[in-house]
Amino acid sequence: MDSFEPRAWCGWLPAVILSGGCFGLGNYEVDSCPLPLGTSSIVQATGNLAATSDLTFVSMNGASRVAAFADVSSVLAVSDDGFVGPSAGFFGALSLSPRQPSVVPIGSGFAALAIATTSPCTSGQIAFEYVSADSTTGDTVVPSAEPCPTAGSALPSLVPLPDGATAIAAWYQTSIASRSDPLESCAAAVAAPLVAAVVAGATTDVPALGQPVVLTTSGISLRQAALTPWPGHSQVLLAAPDQNSVSLWALDATLASVAPSIPVAALAGARAVSLAIATDGSDRVAIVAEIGCSPQSIALAVGTPSGNFGPATIVAAQGDAPAVQPSVAWVPAQGNWIVSWISATGGPHVLARRFALDGSAAGGAIDPATPATGACVGVGGDVLAYAPQQPGGSFLNVSLGCVR
Repeated sequence: MDSFEPRAWCGWLPAVILSGGCFGLGNYEVDSCPLPLGTSSIVQATGNLAATSDLTFVSMNGASRVAAFADVSSVLAVSDDGFVGPSAGFFGALSLSPRQPSVVPIGSGFAALAIATTSPCTSGQIAFEYVSADSTTGDTVVPSAEPCPTAGSALPSLVPLPDGATAIAAWYQTSIASRSDPLESCAAAVAAPLVAAVVAGATTDVPALGQPVVLTTSGISLRQAALTPWPGHSQVLLAAPDQNSVSLWALDATLASVAPSIPVAALAGARAVSLAIATDGSDRVAIVAEIGCSPQSIALAVGTPSGNFGPATIVAAQGDAPAVQPSVAWVPAQGNWIVSWISATGGPHVLARRFALDGSAAGGAIDPATPATGACVGVGGDVLAYAPQQPGGSFLNVSLGCVR
């Protein structure tokens, strides 16, 4: 059952409700309702994804959601409007055997960061490609500074800086084999360096991946580090597991702001995180984390870019089946956070919960009754989900119903 919250105030006299608004006088509460809970629409039919597709979601603070997956020798990406990027897929013109892609909008097009696994660099090598909106093929692919990193590379993530022409990439310096599956790799995973690098001229024909800077050597993460723009600032925020909890970094175009990081001790045992920033002027930051290995719990902590993170709120308690892939977004129209995740109880399906600005729960779990193996919540208060059963494999927009 959804929680009930004030959405609009009309006068105390009778009024006529038109399209979610009010006409007339009065001072009574009116429910603000998007599509009914569970209403879905097909964004893109793709067919069933192979087990090695490495399905990932990037939310860009919930405003620009992109799902990406490996498709044999290329990377395909789906936004809220359907396929994005070249028709042959990112990296399709090269033999890179890309894995674990991260795709984001930047400039007038989209950029992809992935792990190239072509021999002899089978342990993983960073690859970047930008495709403008009027192009059918990628402009350039930039490998990492080392021809073949000794440690390998895994779990890349990417975010554009506010100038629209520069990006920050992050990844782990470990073999992709050690992070090949976020469930099966969990128990054996050991700490690996998390690094960040600037992609200069990201939207030009000659982008350049700068020298990686180590953020921490003490993180055990099973999914990409969380990166998001920081509205009104020249920096972006990065959150990732660090030591036995989570740390938060503010990064700029020079990576001069990598220290000190902000500890989020309340998320002890985190193995994957998602990050969002409220756009109500409060600069509140929400970090949601997978805690432990299967079966996991999911927890939420709220603070600011300078710290002040309070105790964690349990989103989903540890049960008898995995609870994974948490994502979080600030929903301006509702004035709250929404956290989504995939629950394996009774078969994989998407669940969600609403939380107040301070991180306190604003109702129980929301179940749109949508089988899904991946999902990401957005600023509109819905989820972009991959549903393998409809029809034969499709990305859907799924409503989380009314705010009451």
